[in-house]
Amino acid sequence: MSQKKSMLKIFDNLGSCFRLEGDTTLFSVADFMRVNQLPNDPRLREVVIEEMREMFPDVRVIEEED
Repeated sequence: MSQKKSMLKIFDNLGSCFRLEGDTTLFSVADFMRVNQLPNDPRLREVVIEEMREMFPDVRVIEEED
């Protein structure tokens, strides 16, 4: 049971990485890196972007610099 709660908490946190603008879903790379406490490394950011585009091709990826 505690494992399910943890997973929901992670999902809730990742929800802050997405937002709607009209009919377009936006994904913030900077927010994703912050929520997951990942280092701000250009190569890692590129991997995140590639994975996001592969999983959600209709989501517009926002490349933000910290």
